[in-house]
Amino acid sequence: MIAQLPSNAIEPIIETSFVIPLLQSLGYGDNNQTQEFPTGNGNDKVDFAARKDSNNFIENPQNPDLLVEVKGRRTSSGNIINLASGTSQYRETVNQLKRYLLAPNCKSVKWGIITNGNHLQLFRKHGKVIHPATPNLEISSQNITNIIQRVKTIIETPQRGLTVTFYNNQGGVGKTTTLVNLAGLLSQGLTRKKKVLVIDFDSQGDLSRLLGINQAQNLSMPLLQNQQPELTLYQCLTNTNAHLKQAVERIPIYIPKQKQTIVTDYLWAVAVKEDEKENLQNINISQIQGKASRLKKLIQSVKNDYDYIFIDAPPSSDFFSKSALFAADVVLIPTEHIHINSLSNAKYLIKNTLPRIQEEKQEGTPIPLPIFFNDHNPTLPSSRNSHRIIQGLLRQENNAYDPDLVPYFYPRSTKILDPYVFSIKSHLHIPTAAVEKRIASLKYRAIAKLYLSMAKEYFLDG
Repeated sequence: MIAQLPSNAIEPIIETSFVIPLLQSLGYGDNNQTQEFPTGNGNDKVDFAARKDSNNFIENPQNPDLLVEVKGRRTSSGNIINLASGTSQYRETVNQLKRYLLAPNCKSVKWGIITNGNHLQLFRKHGKVIHPATPNLEISSQNITNIIQRVKTIIETPQRGLTVTFYNNQGGVGKTTTLVNLAGLLSQGLTRKKKVLVIDFDSQGDLSRLLGINQAQNLSMPLLQNQQPELTLYQCLTNTNAHLKQAVERIPIYIPKQKQTIVTDYLWAVAVKEDEKENLQNINISQIQGKASRLKKLIQSVKNDYDYIFIDAPPSSDFFSKSALFAADVVLIPTEHIHINSLSNAKYLIKNTLPRIQEEKQEGTPIPLPIFFNDHNPTLPSSRNSHRIIQGLLRQENNAYDPDLVPYFYPRSTKILDPYVFSIKSHLHIPTAAVEKRIASLKYRAIAKLYLSMAKEYFLDG
């Protein structure tokens, strides 16, 4: 398949000699694939669309589950096409694939591939989120069989959940508050409820305290009785035979309309109890099999049980924060427009920390989602100042804006910089609800609208 491809192969040759056999090897026969599939977004057409469970997809090409965007090794004029990570051609091709994956005729698609016969990368779509499912793999005749098997295994064993770590090395930016309200909104505030697991991975236990989980034992409610988990988070980390399911418990939720606290099948937690904090704070890392990869392994066993798994990471660079980032598919980065450190920390996370973890993990993840401003109530001068700071962070030595940073600070930018940053407005009821151990997005309609807009901005497709 690869050995016969000429080094100067143009796109049609790559399609015929490599991509069609590739799709067949992945289980998509001739009747399961079609070329030049219209995405429904203007005149856009993706090179290949495929659907495995249809015997006549080629005759009735609807609801594909896989898209493939193909490039040549060279253009028809002889210019080299380089899809290695970090190149402008790689970025353009990834953005092109993402546009196709989110197009109207591609709602059913779960997977996307980019390739030019030299490189291949698989992407996964979960709602509105598109993230790598493999690294950008360099192809050779020696490894092509293993690459195909790796891609096929991932496609044939899809996972339900998306793991999102909430992180900024700057404290006080509303990380935990955002997680709680977004989880509450997704699990209870939608027509189609999402099943959410939240993991308190900060030994301070702020998330658990904010949710009032420790109070659950004192509630005289039959549904809450006998719901205490078998194991603690500490035991799951240090006991190689432990499973995360043994540490999961339901979260009690106050429903204003009913004026009572209930439990639900849609919101669950791995909490940090008061008597567990000291163990976590003094944990011996050498006792943990796999070190920073342990949390990821624990989550794998429950990933098909939830739509979203939210991890609250501490604002530090210790074992807990690295583990939370290592376990993530994507990282949501809260900032405050008046906190310079929160913005510069976001840049360091995107440019340095996450690439190092990607290299160690070798799965293409975690990737950052665009930053957002939390507790945002700017004046005109403060808004101008925050954008001046951001644009300073984006500039390179040649005074051009860094193309690897712009999409995560100004996601609506194309060729022209568009200084748009999603924001959660400050609202008195958010801290008030936190003091009451209530989820503000479930208690106040105005707060629900704020976090619904966030869910649509980052996670929900349509």
